[in-house]
Amino acid sequence: MKIQMRTLFIITVAAGGLVALLTILGIRGSGEKSKNAVSLSSAPKVAEKWIPEGSVRKGEPNHDAADNEGRRAGGEGCSVRVITSDEAGRQVGGVELRDSEGNCIGQTDDQGVADVRLDGRSEHAAITASKEGFFDSRVEVSKPWPSSAAVVMERAYSQTIEVRTAWGDPIEDASLRIGDTLHENDVLGEVRTDSEGKGVITDLRRASLFYYSVHVDGYPATQGNVRFPFEKENVVLRRPVRLYGTVTESTGGVLSGVSVWVHRKAERRSGDRIVASAGFHDKSDEEGHYQVVCPEDEYTITAKLSPYVSLSVDQDVRGAEEIKLDLALEKGVFIEGMVLDAGDEQPIAWCYVYVHRGDGAEDKVLQGESPGQLLCENRAGADGRFRIGPVSPEGKFTLRARLFPKYDSQFAFQVDARKPVVFRMLKSEIERWPVDGVVREHMTGKPVEGGFWAKLVALDEKHEGPVSVFQTAAFRFENISPGRYKLEVGGDLYETAATEEFVVPLSHGLVVELERK
Repeated sequence: MKIQMRTLFIITVAAGGLVALLTILGIRGSGEKSKNAVSLSSAPKVAEKWIPEGSVRKGEPNHDAADNEGRRAGGEGCSVRVITSDEAGRQVGGVELRDSEGNCIGQTDDQGVADVRLDGRSEHAAITASKEGFFDSRVEVSKPWPSSAAVVMERAYSQTIEVRTAWGDPIEDASLRIGDTLHENDVLGEVRTDSEGKGVITDLRRASLFYYSVHVDGYPATQGNVRFPFEKENVVLRRPVRLYGTVTESTGGVLSGVSVWVHRKAERRSGDRIVASAGFHDKSDEEGHYQVVCPEDEYTITAKLSPYVSLSVDQDVRGAEEIKLDLALEKGVFIEGMVLDAGDEQPIAWCYVYVHRGDGAEDKVLQGESPGQLLCENRAGADGRFRIGPVSPEGKFTLRARLFPKYDSQFAFQVDARKPVVFRMLKSEIERWPVDGVVREHMTGKPVEGGFWAKLVALDEKHEGPVSVFQTAAFRFENISPGRYKLEVGGDLYETAATEEFVVPLSHGLVVELERK
């Protein structure tokens, strides 16, 4: 009896175990699937779902499902892929990655990629990227942790400035300061020059235009602009020089009130006319004395006082503390006359008249070109009469008259200043047009600084026209016949540039952009 009860108990327990097993498998006695059953074959593969594609390299251990669950639930740790690149989107490799406590947590490979491990116990994490030649960059991530984080590395630039004297010797221990032109109070760097006169300022953030200033004992402070991208900037420091003297007339008497202008020789473009926009100026006193303090350089000194002939002399003041230069002016005469229409002999009102000195041979006069040096200019009155000067009484001159568009530019050769001139002009029979426009800097788009020269080249006639000098950013050539042309433009501060071929008459003005030297 005891054996039967034990056998029955074993059978009952076995049957209960079978029912439990069938319940787990989702099978009832009737063959239906349990509503609460979970199919093992449909369980999600969590580890494959959250790891970014390609993040596990060959030969490296994969993250298991527990790591993934910890990441998703804010557990103990996770893996984040960090990608480093520069401002242009190029990969930056060899970047050291550190956590918020300064601990190294990885380094990017040649493709700018690294998988780093973060502590999942915090709600936020910071990654700092560092590499020589770049500014430190930082990225912050928060839960839920992203699979990847991008870090943009900003390059650090350097600027070399070489400081020399006016005759080329290096200046040691000069203080260099550089900053962003748009924020001049924000100094970006400061160094001193070495024995070769060179100073290198590093860790500069990119800007379209930097300013620099140079300070050294014995020289006036010097400053300028450097455009990006740059390699090296040469700065010439010039000591102040006292230029003084006495202005007299050719007979020996002193002259007061004479305007004395000092311009850099490189800025003198058109004969005796000073076209530079900057210079140093003084007037002689009652005893004829003048004095100008200017940086050492090569200069053109011009003295003017009507009715005396303007005088211009060249003077090199480099290496001197002071130079005495006396100036003697010759009393001049005025060229007088009348401008008439060659057809009906009627006066031509408000005509422009120019006086040139030099070769007046007609075969050398090209369209728009003036022979010799331009000495002076004036405009005829309503009655066609003009008075222009003063000029030397012994000289021979060429006159040019112009009244666009009714009359072409015309010349009267070998004019005697002591005799009245009757200038007869022919009406223009050929259609003429102006060529005008503006010159600006390529980097900034602003009007050019100082004067520039422009040359109009006629492609149909295969000759080069005159070189004209302009003081402002605008230029204009008048009285140009129809045809194909190109324009060449340049200056002391700018590289020479040429326009593409264009046709006169123009539909609109030209825009020429120049690069800084």
